[in-house]
Amino acid sequence: MFLNTISAGERIVTTSWKKYDGEMTVSDDKRGKYIHKANVMDEEMIRSVCDHVKSFSLVESHYIRKDSKKLYLEDVKSASRMFNLYSEWFDSDKYRNKASTKRQYRDILNANFNIGFHKPKKDLCDVCHVYCNKEIPTEEEKSAFLKHQSAKKSCSCTKTAGQK
Repeated sequence: MFLNTISAGERIVTTSWKKYDGEMTVSDDKRGKYIHKANVMDEEMIRSVCDHVKSFSLVESHYIRKDSKKLYLEDVKSASRMFNLYSEWFDSDKYRNKASTKRQYRDILNANFNIGFHKPKKDLCDVCHVYCNKEIPTEEEKSAFLKHQSAKKSCSCTKTAGQK
């Protein structure tokens, strides 16, 4: 009957009684007050994630490289998939600490690399686009594509040398 009079539940009364310290005050509300954990990502964990990412082939953009320094992963399509591959790749003999969650892995990835998973749509030139769409390219097409790639790299090197 008392609870209905003050329109309160039984839990509110029992909690208030537990917090009562014998004086006319009730202890402070402690909700939301917690001690922040120290950063649990040590250098060994960061090094293991960086070594894993460096084991993939990172490709720069073809057309928009002048606007962005972002590198792209050809083989993997998401950070979640990268973490799954990292879990399989991790060698406990070589590294002491492992990124235990996808969040830790993604935080280290974003802090140390400028990586994109989906190449921009406007990235391929016509030669590259035709070659990528071929299911089984001939030897002649392969050699022409390799020549195109080497010309692209030499132009890029000449351009960077000219900027210095």
